[in-house]
Amino acid sequence: MAISSITRPASITNNIHRNNCIGLEVTENVMRICITSLPLDTLGGAERVIINEASYFAKQGHDVYLIAESIDKKVLSNYNLDERVQLITYDIVDVEGLDILDRSLSIRPYLNKIAPDVVQAHYVEIGTWLALQTLRITPAFTTHIHGSRLWFQDSVRRFPHLQKRCVQEIVSSVPGHSEFWNPDDEISVHRVGATVIEKLEKLALQACDVVFTNTRQLKKELNCLYDVKAEVTPPGIHQSWSADSQKVPDLPTDKPYILSVSRLDPRKRNTLLLRAFADMDQENIHLIIGGKGEQMGELKQLASEFDIEERVHLPGFIHDHDLPSYYKNAEIFAVPAWMSYGLTPLESISVETKTAISTDTYVKEIISEGSGVNVIPPETSAWTRGLNELLSCNSSPSPNLVPTINEYGDRKLDLMEVAAWGDQC
Repeated sequence: MAISSITRPASITNNIHRNNCIGLEVTENVMRICITSLPLDTLGGAERVIINEASYFAKQGHDVYLIAESIDKKVLSNYNLDERVQLITYDIVDVEGLDILDRSLSIRPYLNKIAPDVVQAHYVEIGTWLALQTLRITPAFTTHIHGSRLWFQDSVRRFPHLQKRCVQEIVSSVPGHSEFWNPDDEISVHRVGATVIEKLEKLALQACDVVFTNTRQLKKELNCLYDVKAEVTPPGIHQSWSADSQKVPDLPTDKPYILSVSRLDPRKRNTLLLRAFADMDQENIHLIIGGKGEQMGELKQLASEFDIEERVHLPGFIHDHDLPSYYKNAEIFAVPAWMSYGLTPLESISVETKTAISTDTYVKEIISEGSGVNVIPPETSAWTRGLNELLSCNSSPSPNLVPTINEYGDRKLDLMEVAAWGDQC
């Protein structure tokens, strides 16, 4: 959408009714909400959260603008973006020698034209903050942190924090923080630039009216890295998620199976899962690993080496419409990934499928107390034992463990309204 085609909505009243602090029903004003994001061109958990969030805000009657460098139609269709959300894409303004200003200069005119009540940044908090510093508008500024720098493989931006005792303690307590930190010399030479970026990150986050994040673990990390206190707001799924899909796909096997769905990259530890499966004494059980990515060839080779290729199925990308049937028919849903949250375990539990997750899959904060859920250290032998235990377990997890998109969205809107208009109570 070109900037000339954006019209600033009039300040109107919407039929959103809630009880005020003295028990009387009040009618609230519509908020203009701008969501700024990195390119939405891949199918992943963060992209799903952003699309679901924008759609939910729009369905509650707010004027929502989703601003990203690029937006792929497959992301919109797979995650069902509400048609009332206004999409804005832009070309990066390239300022030679000032890369950090590129995104800021690109989104600045859109923010100025829309004059939002609230700006919510996903992954682009520095650029969004810098843009707002140069404008006369004063919206509430919020951001959602999906993962601290400790969750980015070999990120050069970890270097400025390495000497902090709290960082050392956190890294030692989360297996993946060490497993996926092997920076080479080429990365290391960029330490000075990383220090500048991290100082700007701290300034941007401390300037926020609200910093949202998914888990208590991330809240702890953000406090350690940037001295900010985040609001833990766990993303949820639609209550009718599985019921919405009536399609029954052709499954890769008619045998009992263990299911995993993710991008096929090292952080998801699919090779660990395959090795653990190969060591199981369960020749009637098959394994389905859904997803696309760089490790497809490696997984096929491993299955061949272990002589289990007839029991291992790699169907590639599985569309959201097909996932409920895959989950419902699985004996176990397995997530050995190093992951700061995790929506797929919530989906599997919502249809009462037994679920195994890693000790550093941090959706565990929500679901680990339930029956039919096994939290397993990211080691092959431990996963072999853990999967065998779940196969013999007769208890199913309760869908009541799973947060909903309504709970997630309402909590965010409540805090955004206070940030934008003040606490009326």
